[in-house]
Amino acid sequence: MLSVLIGPGINPHNYSAAPSDLRVVERADIIFINGLDLEENVLDDIAATAAGYIVPVSDGIRIIGAEDEADEHAHDDDEHDDDEHADDADEHDDDEHADDADEHDADEHADDEHGHDDDDEHAHEHAEGDPHVWMDPASAAVWVRNMVQVLSSADPANTYAYQRNGNAYLEQLNELDTEIRTMISVIPLEKRKLVLDHQAFTYFAEAYDFEVTGAIIPGTTSNAEPSARDIAALSRLLKEEQVRAIFVGKTASSNLKKLAETLTKEIGGDQEVRIMATLTGALALEGERGDTYLDLIRYNAEQVVNGLRE
Repeated sequence: MLSVLIGPGINPHNYSAAPSDLRVVERADIIFINGLDLEENVLDDIAATAAGYIVPVSDGIRIIGAEDEADEHAHDDDEHDDDEHADDADEHDDDEHADDADEHDADEHADDEHGHDDDDEHAHEHAEGDPHVWMDPASAAVWVRNMVQVLSSADPANTYAYQRNGNAYLEQLNELDTEIRTMISVIPLEKRKLVLDHQAFTYFAEAYDFEVTGAIIPGTTSNAEPSARDIAALSRLLKEEQVRAIFVGKTASSNLKKLAETLTKEIGGDQEVRIMATLTGALALEGERGDTYLDLIRYNAEQVVNGLRE
């Protein structure tokens, strides 16, 4: 028996488990999660409640952003080591802590001058890189293989059925990839620029040669709030790049949608900027476009083409 906790139309960034959901988790033999901190509000509850195996289906996917974060940590560690060697034997006294605080403040001011704020950036990013792996069908293929392997190990009597169904779905994913490549071929490479509500299309962009040039929330979780500086920078970008569309998820907050509308109105003049609805973190309701994974990706590709086509 299959139970789905985060159903159609529910933003996974905002989802909180009800007591009935946790009872389902407690009874489950296997709990499949995306991982990468996508289910940020419920992971602790699942870990505390689950009696069965918790399986992150994104294992094995190259995670965008994880390499950069690892490099940043390594760089920070190197700087920390250099500072330690430079300090004398009394490096831990109160004066040095004060000096460290002054250096930290100076770094923050330097970041501000370049349009970055460390605290805001960390608030916008997931701890392990971009979790929106499913936006590329090749990542969904990894999900399928992972689930087939886990289910076959847990229920070896039905291994053949799992493998047969998995292979059939992998064929559909390959067909979808070919369909999308044909669909987007009408958009010249120089026009393949995306402006988003938040950074949810990175895997799609990498797979299909698009560039994510900006986002209302410059991070991978829609739970964050953009700063006035973020909005001003994006407004300038829209004008400079002659952006034609902003792609906003249907499960985005009302505030985020209002910000998108405000940005399009601020452009003015002859530049028309459309708001194109997308499906990012959840399937559509049954009977609507995007109520299956395959149609969700197909719908998004259509919206991208319709938004960017001359």
